[in-house]
Amino acid sequence: MAHAAYNERIKITANLWNNLSTAFFVVGGVTPLVEATLGPSVLTQPSPGNFSIVAVVVWLSGGLALHWQAKRVLSGILDND
Repeated sequence: MAHAAYNERIKITANLWNNLSTAFFVVGGVTPLVEATLGPSVLTQPSPGNFSIVAVVVWLSGGLALHWQAKRVLSGILDND
């Protein structure tokens, strides 16, 4: 039974990392796509094109790194032996 509680804590921690990676993907991928489709919002300043590409790459890379962290955390699950 001790393994079950430990494994649940591991899964919750991995879920945290994966949710953070999803937020990074939304901010870095979906938001620029919507902005490019609908045009810039009145609340945002237009940014130079090169900066936007670099920012998208940074956000998406961060999301990928967080997702890999979630997978690494999941590797700590113990068997039910």
